[in-house]
Amino acid sequence: MKRQDATVKQTLKIMKSLSTGAKKRRLYVPIFKVPTNIDADRSIKKSPSGAIEVRVNLKGRTIYEVASDLALGIAISNGLSGYRAELVRSSLLREVLQS
Repeated sequence: MKRQDATVKQTLKIMKSLSTGAKKRRLYVPIFKVPTNIDADRSIKKSPSGAIEVRVNLKGRTIYEVASDLALGIAISNGLSGYRAELVRSSLLREVLQS
């Protein structure tokens, strides 16, 4: 079976669902971006305004890979690491991918 790259439309739907899931858990929701000039699969940084930005690359990546990075970005944006970050990432991802 051929791998399908994530589309912008799929990614926007995942971003909305992850944001809803994060809000239900009373977590900070970062700004999500899909830049065309990113050299990595993902990056997380603070914007000049102080907001946290999670940027993901779609090229050559499945929607599952992109969704996982976005969910992990939420965990990291909330200062979580290790087991707690993985728990938030996996629960958000499971919820979003089952919908």
